[in-house]
Amino acid sequence: MKKLTIVLMSLFLMLSLVGCGKKKSNVDKTEDTKISSIAKEKEASEEDLTTSNFDKEALDQLIKNSDYISRIRISTSTAEGMNTSFLKDYKGDLSQIEVTIPKTLSPNMEYIVFYKDDEKGEVSPTERDGAFIEIQGDKDSNLIYIEKIFNSNSYSSTGKVSKES
Repeated sequence: MKKLTIVLMSLFLMLSLVGCGKKKSNVDKTEDTKISSIAKEKEASEEDLTTSNFDKEALDQLIKNSDYISRIRISTSTAEGMNTSFLKDYKGDLSQIEVTIPKTLSPNMEYIVFYKDDEKGEVSPTERDGAFIEIQGDKDSNLIYIEKIFNSNSYSSTGKVSKES
Protein backbone atom coordinates (compact mmCIF):
# COMPACT_ATOMS: atom_id res chain seq x y z
CA MET A 1 0.00 0.00 0.00
CA LYS A 2 2.84 2.37 0.71
CA LYS A 3 4.24 1.76 -2.77
CA LEU A 4 0.91 2.62 -4.38
CA THR A 5 0.64 5.83 -2.35
CA ILE A 6 4.16 6.86 -3.27
CA VAL A 7 3.53 6.15 -6.98
CA LEU A 8 0.23 8.09 -6.91
CA MET A 9 1.87 11.02 -5.12
CA SER A 10 4.70 11.00 -7.62
CA LEU A 11 2.26 11.00 -10.55
CA PHE A 12 0.27 13.83 -8.98
CA LEU A 13 3.46 15.85 -8.38
CA MET A 14 4.64 15.30 -11.98
CA LEU A 15 1.27 16.37 -13.39
CA SER A 16 1.32 19.46 -11.19
CA LEU A 17 4.78 20.42 -12.38
CA VAL A 18 3.86 19.86 -16.03
CA GLY A 19 0.83 22.13 -15.60
CA CYS A 20 2.95 24.84 -13.97
CA GLY A 21 5.45 24.70 -16.78
CA LYS A 22 2.75 25.31 -19.39
CA LYS A 23 1.39 28.31 -17.51
CA LYS A 24 4.83 29.88 -17.37
CA SER A 25 5.29 29.32 -21.08
CA ASN A 26 1.98 31.03 -21.86
CA VAL A 27 2.92 33.98 -19.65
CA ASP A 28 6.25 34.33 -21.51
CA LYS A 29 4.48 34.29 -24.88
CA THR A 30 2.04 36.96 -23.71
CA GLU A 31 4.87 39.18 -22.47
CA ASP A 32 6.78 38.70 -25.75
CA THR A 33 3.66 39.66 -27.69
CA LYS A 34 3.20 42.81 -25.58
CA ILE A 35 6.85 43.82 -26.07
CA SER A 36 6.59 43.17 -29.80
CA SER A 37 3.45 45.29 -30.16
CA ILE A 38 5.02 48.15 -28.16
CA ALA A 39 8.08 48.07 -30.43
CA LYS A 40 5.86 48.17 -33.53
CA GLU A 41 3.89 51.14 -32.14
CA LYS A 42 7.14 52.98 -31.40
CA GLU A 43 8.43 52.35 -34.96
CA ALA A 44 5.14 53.58 -36.42
CA SER A 45 5.22 56.78 -34.36
CA GLU A 46 8.85 57.45 -35.34
CA GLU A 47 7.90 56.93 -38.98
CA ASP A 48 5.04 59.43 -38.70
CA LEU A 49 7.25 62.08 -37.08
CA THR A 50 9.95 62.40 -39.69
CA THR A 51 10.44 66.13 -39.20
CA SER A 52 11.04 67.62 -35.79
CA ASN A 53 11.45 71.22 -37.00
CA PHE A 54 7.96 71.75 -38.44
CA ASP A 55 6.84 75.29 -37.69
CA LYS A 56 3.52 76.14 -39.35
CA GLU A 57 3.76 79.86 -38.65
CA ALA A 58 7.29 80.15 -40.07
CA LEU A 59 6.26 78.13 -43.13
CA ASP A 60 3.18 80.32 -43.66
CA GLN A 61 5.42 83.41 -43.46
CA LEU A 62 7.85 81.92 -46.01
CA ILE A 63 4.98 81.07 -48.36
CA LYS A 64 3.53 84.58 -48.03
CA ASN A 65 6.87 86.31 -48.72
CA SER A 66 8.03 84.03 -51.56
CA ASP A 67 7.45 84.43 -55.28
CA TYR A 68 8.89 80.99 -56.05
CA ILE A 69 8.55 77.74 -54.09
CA SER A 70 10.01 74.53 -55.50
CA ARG A 71 11.03 71.03 -54.52
CA ILE A 72 14.55 70.22 -55.69
CA ARG A 73 16.96 67.29 -55.52
CA ILE A 74 20.69 67.84 -55.23
CA SER A 75 22.19 64.90 -57.09
CA THR A 76 25.94 65.21 -56.70
CA SER A 77 28.52 67.61 -55.47
CA THR A 78 31.43 68.16 -57.83
CA ALA A 79 34.40 70.50 -57.91
CA GLU A 80 32.48 72.77 -60.28
CA GLY A 81 29.31 72.77 -58.17
CA MET A 82 26.18 70.77 -57.55
CA ASN A 83 23.86 69.11 -60.04
CA THR A 84 20.36 70.14 -59.08
CA SER A 85 17.08 69.06 -60.62
CA PHE A 86 13.65 70.51 -60.06
CA LEU A 87 11.03 67.98 -59.01
CA LYS A 88 8.05 70.28 -58.61
CA ASP A 89 7.24 73.99 -58.76
CA TYR A 90 4.59 74.93 -56.20
CA LYS A 91 4.57 78.69 -56.74
CA GLY A 92 6.15 80.43 -59.73
CA ASP A 93 8.36 78.64 -62.25
CA LEU A 94 11.78 78.59 -60.61
CA SER A 95 12.96 75.79 -62.91
CA GLN A 96 13.24 78.30 -65.78
CA ILE A 97 15.31 80.81 -63.79
CA GLU A 98 19.03 80.59 -63.08
CA VAL A 99 19.51 80.65 -59.31
CA THR A 100 22.41 80.06 -56.97
CA ILE A 101 22.20 77.11 -54.58
CA PRO A 102 24.27 77.36 -51.35
CA LYS A 103 27.21 74.99 -50.89
CA THR A 104 25.91 74.08 -47.44
CA LEU A 105 23.14 71.88 -48.86
CA SER A 106 23.86 68.14 -48.78
CA PRO A 107 24.18 66.04 -51.94
CA ASN A 108 21.66 63.22 -52.52
CA MET A 109 18.99 65.08 -50.57
CA GLU A 110 15.74 66.85 -51.44
CA TYR A 111 14.80 70.35 -50.34
CA ILE A 112 11.89 72.76 -50.49
CA VAL A 113 13.35 76.11 -51.54
CA PHE A 114 11.82 79.58 -51.18
CA TYR A 115 12.91 82.45 -53.45
CA LYS A 116 11.63 85.96 -54.15
CA ASP A 117 12.21 88.77 -56.61
CA ASP A 118 14.30 91.38 -54.78
CA GLU A 119 14.44 95.17 -55.27
CA LYS A 120 17.10 94.84 -57.99
CA GLY A 121 14.94 92.48 -60.03
CA GLU A 122 17.09 89.48 -59.15
CA VAL A 123 15.83 86.20 -57.73
CA SER A 124 17.24 85.55 -54.26
CA PRO A 125 16.39 83.36 -51.25
CA THR A 126 13.36 84.66 -49.34
CA GLU A 127 15.24 84.54 -46.03
CA ARG A 128 18.91 84.29 -45.29
CA ASP A 129 18.30 81.32 -42.99
CA GLY A 130 15.39 78.96 -43.41
CA ALA A 131 14.74 79.38 -47.14
CA PHE A 132 16.02 75.82 -47.74
CA ILE A 133 14.15 73.08 -45.88
CA GLU A 134 15.58 69.57 -46.08
CA ILE A 135 12.97 66.90 -46.76
CA GLN A 136 13.27 63.69 -44.75
CA GLY A 137 11.08 61.59 -47.05
CA ASP A 138 7.55 61.48 -48.38
CA LYS A 139 6.11 61.63 -44.86
CA ASP A 140 7.99 64.81 -43.98
CA SER A 141 5.71 67.25 -42.14
CA ASN A 142 6.94 70.27 -44.10
CA LEU A 143 6.41 68.53 -47.44
CA ILE A 144 2.94 67.31 -46.49
CA TYR A 145 1.97 70.84 -45.45
CA ILE A 146 3.26 72.41 -48.69
CA GLU A 147 1.59 69.69 -50.80
CA LYS A 148 -1.69 70.27 -48.96
CA ILE A 149 -1.61 74.03 -49.60
CA PHE A 150 -0.56 73.85 -53.26
CA ASN A 151 -2.26 70.57 -54.22
CA SER A 152 -4.60 72.11 -56.78
CA ASN A 153 -2.05 74.63 -58.09
CA SER A 154 0.98 72.36 -58.40
CA TYR A 155 2.60 71.09 -61.53
CA SER A 156 5.81 69.19 -62.25
CA SER A 157 8.68 70.47 -64.29
CA THR A 158 12.23 69.51 -65.04
CA GLY A 159 15.07 71.92 -65.44
CA LYS A 160 18.61 72.64 -64.44
CA VAL A 161 20.01 75.08 -61.97
CA SER A 162 23.27 76.90 -62.40
CA LYS A 163 26.37 75.81 -60.52
CA GLU A 164 26.59 77.41 -57.12
CA SER A 165 29.03 80.15 -56.34
